[in-house]
Amino acid sequence: MSLFKERQASSRKVIELQNEILKLKSQLNQALSASVKSEDCKELKNEIKAILSQRDQALSELKESHSAEIADLKATLKKLRSENTRLKNKLTKDDNDV
Repeated sequence: MSLFKERQASSRKVIELQNEILKLKSQLNQALSASVKSEDCKELKNEIKAILSQRDQALSELKESHSAEIADLKATLKKLRSENTRLKNKLTKDDNDV
């Protein structure tokens, strides 16, 4: 009987080891699939960086165009103010002359 018990115990250990091997294989497969996901993440990060750089470039171009437009508008405003002041002075001169 003791030989039978030894065989039974060793078969239990073999089964435990087989279960542990299967568990480790499944963990390895999960780790490999996670690494594939991390490659996808790297690709997504690169795409995000490209999109952000395009956005930044578009924003800078937009700012440049707006700054040029603002400069033109400021120049026009300055001309209109000086014209307005000239006309006011002319009116007060004409009123004083009358």
